[in-house]
Amino acid sequence: MTNLRKVNNIDEVALIAGGASEIGVHAAVALTERGARVAIFDHDPQAVSDVIGQLQARGARAIGLVGHAHIAADVATAVKETVSQFGRITTVVISSTLRTPGEVHRLEESEWTRCIEANLTSAYLVAKNAIPHLLQGGGSFVAVSARGSVAGLQGSPAASAAMHGLVGLIKTMALDYARQGIRCNIVSCGVVDPMTENPHDGTHQNTFQLSRTPLGRAGTAMDVANLIAHLTSQEATFTSGAVQVLDGGMTAGYLNAKVD
Repeated sequence: MTNLRKVNNIDEVALIAGGASEIGVHAAVALTERGARVAIFDHDPQAVSDVIGQLQARGARAIGLVGHAHIAADVATAVKETVSQFGRITTVVISSTLRTPGEVHRLEESEWTRCIEANLTSAYLVAKNAIPHLLQGGGSFVAVSARGSVAGLQGSPAASAAMHGLVGLIKTMALDYARQGIRCNIVSCGVVDPMTENPHDGTHQNTFQLSRTPLGRAGTAMDVANLIAHLTSQEATFTSGAVQVLDGGMTAGYLNAKVD
C-alpha cells in the first residue's frame, strides 16, 4: 500500500476554510499526520487559536487565519498569508453546512442571502483566490456539504438551493481545471455527530434521520476527515468531479420498516 507520508510529505500545504469546526479540526489532524502544513481559516479568533495550539502540540506546522469565507477581502488575505508563510497551496478544503429553516413564502430575504453566502459564495471566493496557486503545480479542492447537495431538504429551500449550486460549481471546476492537474470533489454528509455546522438540527430531527439511516448510527467528524484525506491523497488521483456521499446508506433507497 502507498505510504501517504512519503507521497504527500512537507510539500503539501493545505488551506482549510471552516478549519475551526469539528470536521475542519479532524481534517487538519489527518492531513498533518501525513506531513502537510496547514492554514486554519475561520471567523472565531479563540477557536482558531485553540486549534493551532492543538496542532502544534502534535508537532504539526500550522498557522491561524481569522476572517469570514463569504467576505472577499478576508479570503484574499487568508490565501495571500498562506502562500507568504508556506510558499504554496496544494490542497484546499472548505466546510460549510449552514441550514436556514423556513419554507419559501416564510423565508426572509436576509436569511436566504446568509445561507447562500455560507454554503455557496464562500466556496466561490475560496476557489477564485486559491485556484491560481493550485494551477502552478496541480492539487486538490474538496468542499464539504450536507445531504441537501443530493436531495431536497424539506423546510430548508435556501440550504438545498445553495448546496445544489455547490455541486454545479465543483463539477464545473473539475472540468475546467482537469488538464491542469487540479481535482475537485464534494463530500455530502448525512447525520454527523457532533455536526456543529448545523445548529438548527435538533435532537428530534437527528433521531428522525437516524431512524432512516441503514447503518443505524451517526457519522463522526473523523469519518468525514478520513474521506477528505483520501480524496486529497495520491490514492485518489483518478477521482474528480465526484459527489462522495457519506450518509450511512441513507440515500441508497427507502427503508420499508425501521431497522432494529
